[in-house]
Amino acid sequence: MPIDSELADGLIAEIKRGNPLHGRVVDQALAALKEHELIAFQRYIAYCLDRDVSLAALAKAYNLIVTDTYKEEIYFRRHGRYRHSTYAAVADAVYQNPEYMRGYMHGLAVTEFLWENHAAMRRFFERCLAAARGGDSYLEVGPGHGFFFALAAKSRKWKLHHGVDISPTSLEMTRSFLQSGLHGKVGDYDLFESDFLQYDFRLSYDAFVMGEVLEHVEAPEAFLRRIFEVTSRDPFVFLTTCINAPSIDHIYNFETIENLEGMFHRAGFAIADRILLPYPGKTVEESIDEKLSISVAYRLSKP
Repeated sequence: MPIDSELADGLIAEIKRGNPLHGRVVDQALAALKEHELIAFQRYIAYCLDRDVSLAALAKAYNLIVTDTYKEEIYFRRHGRYRHSTYAAVADAVYQNPEYMRGYMHGLAVTEFLWENHAAMRRFFERCLAAARGGDSYLEVGPGHGFFFALAAKSRKWKLHHGVDISPTSLEMTRSFLQSGLHGKVGDYDLFESDFLQYDFRLSYDAFVMGEVLEHVEAPEAFLRRIFEVTSRDPFVFLTTCINAPSIDHIYNFETIENLEGMFHRAGFAIADRILLPYPGKTVEESIDEKLSISVAYRLSKP
């Protein structure tokens, strides 16, 4: 797949055309990317173009996430809570809506490069992945755009890779991304459409990854207990989530770091490593006090 070195600049121009007030943010984000990240970003843009997703469409998908998040932020400020609190309230509009999900996944992929918190969590994942011991089997819940899944497969630390997602559109896009060869040849993998809590797993997984899912479910502690059940004695477990971060399909807010980490401990996990990313210009404590968004990522272990 030929890579045009100006693809990122072209996408940024389209984003600014649709959302001029966001221009400074994306210009700074692009300038902050490391060389290999810029290459990965441009490869993803080329991948989208190769599948008839134009720069204008990709920019529209990204701007949709930005504007939807802004609307939810206003609601959160006024009411002190997320707009929705049940999966049923968002399922038809988001997860079971193919047109929305395709745009949502493309836009979310772009945030991996243009949102400082998402880029930082991806870098943290790469560091944790490099230090992981490896094993026989890897499970990812909610693989979405497929970035984490592809990086794990590329590492060749696990022989078998499984992905589970409740959205058929999301799985379709994950499969397309893996088949593209963008991150090299992906080995043995299977993707399953299912509710993670309901799926009958036949393996005890040596690795478990779940990015940006806990805030989307009604009972995150049940998810954490299920993760403990389906993983081996000494697994690699990596999770990301957020606090006070409203979005159109966020339904559970942990409100504090202590609330979130308390769930980890009650589910049986210990915290091996973590990264806390407070609101820009604020400390974690200030972000909690002012109910500003915090992104978090954890590597968990079994004591």
